[in-house]
Amino acid sequence: MKDRARNLRRNQTDAEAKLWQSLRSRRFCHYKFRRQRIFGNYIVDFVCLKRRVIIELDGGQHLENQEYDNIRTQYLQSLASHHLLPQREKVNDRFFLFYR
Repeated sequence: MKDRARNLRRNQTDAEAKLWQSLRSRRFCHYKFRRQRIFGNYIVDFVCLKRRVIIELDGGQHLENQEYDNIRTQYLQSLASHHLLPQREKVNDRFFLFYR
């Protein structure tokens, strides 16, 4: 699983790269985000552990296996105070992260 997460970090999509530029090095509200982090049997795209925020970029793979994705989403929502699933196309245009 660690190798898979490492591979995902090295081969990120354009949308992931664009969002990562806004989140990395505490650029967003001085919160530390990590990318491709392992939680249980899943790897999340971005997470801020301190604020319990998980950001998953919702791409085409989420349409392929809806049942698996629903179980994954429920699990991640149980861990996070905020679980965001923006569509990749929206990140490429404009993406705003709201939090309380």
